[in-house]
Amino acid sequence: LFEDFWTVSPNYQETYWMSDIDGEEVKVTIHEIEDYLKDEPIIEIPVQEISDLCIHKDKDDEETKIRSEKSDLSFPIVISKDLDGKFNMILDGHHRLLKAINQNKDTIKAKVLDLKTAPDKYKKMFI
Repeated sequence: LFEDFWTVSPNYQETYWMSDIDGEEVKVTIHEIEDYLKDEPIIEIPVQEISDLCIHKDKDDEETKIRSEKSDLSFPIVISKDLDGKFNMILDGHHRLLKAINQNKDTIKAKVLDLKTAPDKYKKMFI
């Protein structure tokens, strides 16, 4: 669904999203999102509530399995919440979410990009 504008690199440092916003090509990096969220609290989200957002949940290749198993659940995922208050997109942490699913964890740590209060470019990019 988001593959048109979302570039996920094996190198996390290069993750970004691009979209035409009001006639201008706009790029948002994972670093910008993290910087914006730096003072936001880490919360616990029920894994079942967001498991359908995991792009890896139906994969069974060895690379996905290994990356998921090696992921560290002590680091929060980054997830956006739409204008209705519903979680709508994992911005960072698909392998961690898959690990939490596979280990039957009840909750996962997260930082939330709330699009109700986010800057306009984030709203336009992620809704």
